[in-house]
Amino acid sequence: MRIRIIFSVLILFLIVLPSSGEIHFPTPDGLIQDIYNYSYPSDASISRYIIIRGESLDYLAGLPLDKYLKLEAVIVEFTEDPAAVDAKKEKIISTVEKNLQHLKNLRKCRNLKYVVLHTGEFLFIRKADGLQYNSSDYETRRKADRLNLERLNIRFGKKMEQILPGITVYAHNWGW
Repeated sequence: MRIRIIFSVLILFLIVLPSSGEIHFPTPDGLIQDIYNYSYPSDASISRYIIIRGESLDYLAGLPLDKYLKLEAVIVEFTEDPAAVDAKKEKIISTVEKNLQHLKNLRKCRNLKYVVLHTGEFLFIRKADGLQYNSSDYETRRKADRLNLERLNIRFGKKMEQILPGITVYAHNWGW
């Protein structure tokens, strides 16, 4: 009897355990609120957060990241007009994907715990999906939000695990 219980708990644990290379979502609300309400100091040694545009990740190579002694989280923001054509959205996604390699510079930050990929709503949604951006239907918006984050995970999840192993990566939709 005891072996069955232990085995059942072990199976349940393995099912719930996130797989390697998975981006977690939704991002905890407290983390997002803390980051966006944070007063950013000019002294890098006490800064806890950095917000950077996905198209400008090469900027990290020039930062003295070893001086960011208390850096806990980095938000990478990238978006495009939700009504933009698919090719324009893909251009932004490809640019960010190419620039993800620059996140490896964050390995110098010993206290880094999180990277949040803050993507524009509908950035990974395509015309063929048949979802309307301005829909007032809650279920349509919820489906689009979920699909957007799932596609971000498919596209960036494994890469992020290779670039920053051991760092928790969250995905967050920009908002409606």
